[in-house]
Amino acid sequence: MSRSKRLTSVTRLMALREQEAARRLRHSRERLESQYQRLQELLEYQAEYERTFQDTMKKGMDASNMHEYQRFLHNLNQAIEQQQQYVEVADQEHRSSRQKWLNRHCLKSAVNKVADRCRSEEDYAQNKREQKENDERCHRMHKSTDRN
Repeated sequence: MSRSKRLTSVTRLMALREQEAARRLRHSRERLESQYQRLQELLEYQAEYERTFQDTMKKGMDASNMHEYQRFLHNLNQAIEQQQQYVEVADQEHRSSRQKWLNRHCLKSAVNKVADRCRSEEDYAQNKREQKENDERCHRMHKSTDRN
């Protein structure tokens, strides 16, 4: 079996591994985008709630309502901090997935180059053998016609 044929299974395996890494990269990007979108929604809700709180404070508010607003804003701030941590984790996972995909992609490209070079060398050797055979055949034919 030729070297290029043996490399065919390796190139297929490398392609499959790269595709799997690409799929994981897509999923990690989707998770990151989802976590970031949730953070943005919380930040928008916080800004809206703070505007409402400020407007209500201008009109006047009793102490128990003010305490409830402040408690809710405190809880909302904690939720935002937690969501920021989720975004950071998702971002780290995405960076890791991207690096893994990049490594797999480079490895697949390197194996493909080796396989291509092997095929080229084998094609060149095959062409050289065929040319030699043709030359020998012509030489034999030429000798046999010279004898007649």
